[in-house]
Amino acid sequence: MGGLFLLILILLPVIEISLFIYVGGMIGPGLTIVLIIASAMLGLSIMRRQGVTVVASAQRAQAEGRAPVAEVGNGIVILLAGLLLLIPGFLTDALGLVLLLQPIRSLIFETVLVLLLPALFAGFGMTANTSPTPREQDDGIIEGDFTINDDD
Repeated sequence: MGGLFLLILILLPVIEISLFIYVGGMIGPGLTIVLIIASAMLGLSIMRRQGVTVVASAQRAQAEGRAPVAEVGNGIVILLAGLLLLIPGFLTDALGLVLLLQPIRSLIFETVLVLLLPALFAGFGMTANTSPTPREQDDGIIEGDFTINDDD
């Protein structure tokens, strides 16, 4: 995992600088800078609007007595999108804008749940199928052994 992070840390600036040079050569440096700033501002305004929507839906879920798990997951992905939009560059802006799309967020959230839930259950010594066995059901019977001590 650390090696992947290091690879991304090295490759991301190289890719972004290459894209700056390529796009700057095509449309000019001034327009390239304007495009980067405009895409960041547009993305952040979309993120703010969607963030307010996610908070409202989380409050609605809590009012209905449901745990706002999906809403929190959406909020985390929107926060990641905002972070990517704040990093200057075309690749990070594109990734951030893609993460703001609801179908992509749902796909990411479902994938993370599928990968994460079995690991969480395994950490607690359980399997993903947590239905109780007949012995675990509460039927009011307490099993045990006893002895009678007559100390007279």
